[in-house]
Amino acid sequence: MSPKKKEESMGGSIDALYKHLKSDNDHYSFSEAVDYKVSSGSLNLDLQMGGGLNPGISVFSGVAGGGKTSCALTFAANFQKHHKDAFVVYVKAEGRMSDRIIKSTGVDTSKGKWLLYSGNIFENVGGLIKNCIDQNPDKLKYMFIIDSMDALIPKDDSEKGLDQAVKVAGGALLTSTLCKRLALRTAHNGHIALCICQVRSKVSINPYAKEDPKLSNNSGGNALQHYANWILEFQPNHFKSSKLYGKDKDSALGHTCKVKICKSMTENSGTIVEYPIKYKSEDGSVWMEREVYNQLGAWEMIKKSGPWISFTEEALEKIKSAGYNDVEEKFQGEDNLLRYLESNRELTLYFFKDFKKTLENLFK
Repeated sequence: MSPKKKEESMGGSIDALYKHLKSDNDHYSFSEAVDYKVSSGSLNLDLQMGGGLNPGISVFSGVAGGGKTSCALTFAANFQKHHKDAFVVYVKAEGRMSDRIIKSTGVDTSKGKWLLYSGNIFENVGGLIKNCIDQNPDKLKYMFIIDSMDALIPKDDSEKGLDQAVKVAGGALLTSTLCKRLALRTAHNGHIALCICQVRSKVSINPYAKEDPKLSNNSGGNALQHYANWILEFQPNHFKSSKLYGKDKDSALGHTCKVKICKSMTENSGTIVEYPIKYKSEDGSVWMEREVYNQLGAWEMIKKSGPWISFTEEALEKIKSAGYNDVEEKFQGEDNLLRYLESNRELTLYFFKDFKKTLENLFK
C-alpha cells in the first residue's frame, strides 16, 4: 500500500468517526464548556479556592450549625451579582429556612432571580434540576442548592407506613443516581449544584482496626466524593474561642467559621480556612471589615505600636492616590479601627476590591 493511500484511509476513518459523533446528540464534544468563578464573599476562602466555586457539583458537609447554609446562600448572592441571567433554585428538603438567614446573606429573592422549592421527593427534585438545564431557551445560569441530600426520599418510600422497611443505604444510592445524571450536564453548561450534607459518625468496636482509606465521612456514600469538584467540611463553632466580640464582651457580634477543604481543584486538600461571620448583617454574612483588617496586617499596610494601630506611609499614599484624602491615620486599638472601617463603607469596599483584584491576578 502506498503512503498516499494509507493517508487517505486514515483520513476516511477519522471522517467516519466525526460523522458518527455529529449524528449522536448524547455528548458535548463539539460545544465549549462554560467556566467562571463565583466568590465566597470571603477573601480568605477565595484565596484557598483559587477565586471561588466553578460550574459543577460541590459538597458542603459538616455538623449542624457549622455554617453550611449561610455559606451556600452567600455564594448564591454573589452568583446573582456575577451573572445578569443568574437564577437560584433553593430546594428546602428539611423544612428549616428562616427569612433572617436569607436577609443576612443578601440573596435577591425576586421572582426573576430565585425559587424556593419546598419538597423532598427525590424523583421530583432530580426532574426539576434536569428540566431546568435541558429546557433553557433563555440561557439562564442556574445555581441549585439542595438542603439537604439526607432529606431526599424516593416516592415509593415516602408513601410507605412508618412500620414498613425502606431501602438500605438509600441515601448513597440516591446520591449516586443524581450525580451520574447531572454532573456532566451541570458542569459543561455552566451551572452549579451545591449539595448540603451531614457528616457520618462511625462507632468502632476496635479502635485499632485498620480503616478503609476510600471511605468518606460525608453522608451519601462515596458518590459525592467522586463527582464533586469541591468538598468543604464545616467544623463546629460553638466553642467560646470561635466567638468574636467588640468592645462589649458580654455578647458576641459574630464567630469564626472554620472550613476544612476535603477535596479541591487547587491541590490543597486538608487545608483549614477560617473567616469571620457577622451576626445581624443584611449585605452578606461574611464580616468584611474584619477580613479587610486581617489583610491590611498581612500585606503590612498597618503597623502596631503599643495599643496604637496606624496606616503605613505607603498605604496612606496609595489610599490618597485613589481619592481618599481625609483618612484617619491612627487608631487606639483594633475595635476603633474596625468601627472606622464600618462607618466608612466606601473605604472598606475600596480595600476589599483592591485585595480581591490582587488575589484574582494571582489566580490567572
